[in-house]
Amino acid sequence: GISISKDFGTTWSHIAQPIDTGTVRGPVVRTDARTSQPTVFNLVRDVMLRQTGFLTDSIYVVAIKSAIDNITFDIAVNDTSVWLAAFAGGLRRARIDAEGTIGYFTPMPLPPDSLLEVKANLDYDFSIDPLEHYNHRVFSVISARDGIWCGSAGGINFSSDFGQTWKRYTADQHHISGNFVTALAEQFYTESGALHRIIWAGT
Repeated sequence: GISISKDFGTTWSHIAQPIDTGTVRGPVVRTDARTSQPTVFNLVRDVMLRQTGFLTDSIYVVAIKSAIDNITFDIAVNDTSVWLAAFAGGLRRARIDAEGTIGYFTPMPLPPDSLLEVKANLDYDFSIDPLEHYNHRVFSVISARDGIWCGSAGGINFSSDFGQTWKRYTADQHHISGNFVTALAEQFYTESGALHRIIWAGT
């Protein structure tokens, strides 16, 4: 889980690692890496409503009901949300209300391995599944000036609208140094009187 201090470390409160509560089993398709053949498993899954400025659609989430491999590797905080990079737990967001209370950590619909983008105005038919999709195994996250960046086992993901849309950058398509992204950082520097910015990734 995570621990939080609102008084510069004098006192701390603990939030248990988010574990899904789904109990309904349903079909989840996974592809055998050796044969490239799809196999249907009957797994516990939740239904997440993805609400954007354009639509509301349903995305299945393979329920993570164990603390095994569901570990918080990184945390990012901005004025409205706490973001967790939780390996098999994926990327999760909890809203912060006006009193500073942190809400429920909801899985974010990062692009599956077959897509480079999830758009706010399109319906999708995929499961958030860390065994099927490397991009759903998340290790790093930062809240940057222009939005949220997160690193996974499938590349770098970016959202400028609090997770309604996502763009994925990969070694094959965008020439980053690797797809296994364990650390991210934002750097500002001034050169010739102009302010510049770099997003760094540890791959």
